[in-house]
Amino acid sequence: MECATKLQKLYCTSDNGLIRHFEIAAPDLISYPFPKILLSAIKDAGKSVSFNISRWNKHSIDNIISGEVDLGLCCSKELDNLRRSDESLIALRLKKLNKLFLICHNQHPLLKEEITLESIASYPFINSNMGYSELELSPLQEYCQSQNIHLETEINLTGLTGLFEYLRSSQSVTLLPYSTIFNVINNIPDLHACRLSEVESERLYRQVRTPSLYLVYRNNDKTPEHQWLSSEIQDLIELTLH
Repeated sequence: MECATKLQKLYCTSDNGLIRHFEIAAPDLISYPFPKILLSAIKDAGKSVSFNISRWNKHSIDNIISGEVDLGLCCSKELDNLRRSDESLIALRLKKLNKLFLICHNQHPLLKEEITLESIASYPFINSNMGYSELELSPLQEYCQSQNIHLETEINLTGLTGLFEYLRSSQSVTLLPYSTIFNVINNIPDLHACRLSEVESERLYRQVRTPSLYLVYRNNDKTPEHQWLSSEIQDLIELTLH
């Protein structure tokens, strides 16, 4: 079965007009607009390409190395951490994630205060490692540690649905680095999202390293279809992340 699968993959990547399928792993918030836009781009370009998008998780790097996933989008503070996973791994930095977005219940008392790092830290915090290459402290957690500010971390969550449900039923807050939150939050009742001020974001990132978004893949796939899809995803990030 394993040999047959490999032969089929080799056969489908040849110039015989058959469809080349790609598995893509990406954070929910980033990949939300992808299917419609990618399908349109494939049609317009006349490409024999299909794809499936799954949520980035703690196994995604290993799945890229093994070939189960062709392309991945992940958040990380260090490019070297990704490259050390395997020498065949390519990690392209696409965008610096130096903006922060607060998400909480739309009746949260924090929304009636001046929103600063200190006022956010006075409420229970959810560490959302959504799309991170590995489980790690959030920038706010790191900042509070460096400044000796007490921060009560209530829970760690990596899924969008679980995060929204938790925020809707509690006084907890979270910070995410993805501007695409606004594409989703309008359809979610009872929740509010707003961008943290430049002043507060700069205060935080003067103390902790700024994460970046990376496109990750194996360097042994140099087919035209792979290169085309990689380029389309990079353009999509430029279009959807601000």
